[in-house]
Amino acid sequence: MSDMNMRNKLIKITEATKNGEHVTERAKSIGFTVFLAFIALGIIALVGLSTALLFYGYWIIAVIFIIISGLFSYAMFKLITAGDIRNL
Repeated sequence: MSDMNMRNKLIKITEATKNGEHVTERAKSIGFTVFLAFIALGIIALVGLSTALLFYGYWIIAVIFIIISGLFSYAMFKLITAGDIRNL
């Protein structure tokens, strides 16, 4: 009997992931916040790496990392300020 219950739960989860209407707004908000937190950590890591590369004299790759972190920052800004994904 427990196998049938587990199977029904898996079917419900599969249906919920296929149609986004069953996912609550709170869960979407938490997922988006976690996603943005990982992007922010990546930006911080890139800035730290580029600073270290500048310190050791690798100017070209440091500038490339600074540009990449700037692009990620702009993308993150656009994601945060967008009211709806269609407005991007």
